[in-house]
Amino acid sequence: MNSKKNTDYEIMKQLWKLGIVCILAAAVILQASDFVSHGGELYESAADSRTAAMSGIAVTSAAGPAGIFSNPALLADTYSQSVTISYRSLFGGLATSQLLAFPIKKLPRGVLSFGLINRSVRDIPDTRRAFLFEDGDGPHLDYSQITYFSQTETGLIISYAARIKGKYKVGINLKPVFISIGDYHAWGLSLDAGYVVNPSPQTAVGLFLQDATSMLLKWNTGTREIVPPRIVAGGHWNYKNFLMTGALSARFGESLPSGGFAVAGQAFEYNLGIESQLNDNLSLQGGISDLTAFTLGFNLKKKYLEISYAYLASPAGTALGDSHEFGVLFHLDRLNDIGGLFEP
Repeated sequence: MNSKKNTDYEIMKQLWKLGIVCILAAAVILQASDFVSHGGELYESAADSRTAAMSGIAVTSAAGPAGIFSNPALLADTYSQSVTISYRSLFGGLATSQLLAFPIKKLPRGVLSFGLINRSVRDIPDTRRAFLFEDGDGPHLDYSQITYFSQTETGLIISYAARIKGKYKVGINLKPVFISIGDYHAWGLSLDAGYVVNPSPQTAVGLFLQDATSMLLKWNTGTREIVPPRIVAGGHWNYKNFLMTGALSARFGESLPSGGFAVAGQAFEYNLGIESQLNDNLSLQGGISDLTAFTLGFNLKKKYLEISYAYLASPAGTALGDSHEFGVLFHLDRLNDIGGLFEP
């Protein structure tokens, strides 16, 4: 038993060391970098449909393989041969994102997992060459000179989670990211760290340090950027057929709240969510946050799959459209009994 335990700890240590080496190597490459408060939004918005319907943050309550995007520690003891796939149409169709997550291997005391998130915006007008200036008449727009470009962001996660001393769960993510905006390209790297404890069977408290080592980005223009860490603290409480969740989050150094609040110059965001389990197969979700007026959704369970949907209202105070996310969780280890799909 001790040999298995030591093997798992060694894997976690080696993964952490590998991440630290990668970060240090990238830091050398990215000397004289600029600190920016943006750049980590791709991973911030990554969530499966059930989590999205509960306001988007589930630091202790996310379920299934996609939990690594909310807190890698959540997968410490919930291994199953399953795959999560989701598709989100953002802001009335202005952008789209796709998410994929699945466990790679069950280890003696932990789980090794993989995640992928992609977000793209197409047909962005480029008017830099379309403005014509004439004396006395001001600028004019030559529509024939308008061109279009796309923005694509792809992020990967290699995650490891384990349980320590019975009730403590910890996890780490190694995250490379690739960004393309027209003719400009960037690559980046960062590490996450997560922690969850269950004070009682009905409650949990968690801490998620996103980009714990800062996200390092290098552009093909020579520009180097550092995105500081983001901390998320939250928990949940089960009461009969209800699950209530809450979280506070902050990106270090971000001083302008987009709807949350600020303390001593530091901006904070909040998320509140609730889930009602109507029966063994159907649950309803809802939530509010400083960024979104409200969110709603449902999760339908069958023998070997779960189908979920999330509606995200237009961000408060903006003219952006609503967002919709559809997701499926396949339980591959249950496919030997497909008759469950047709059971009442």
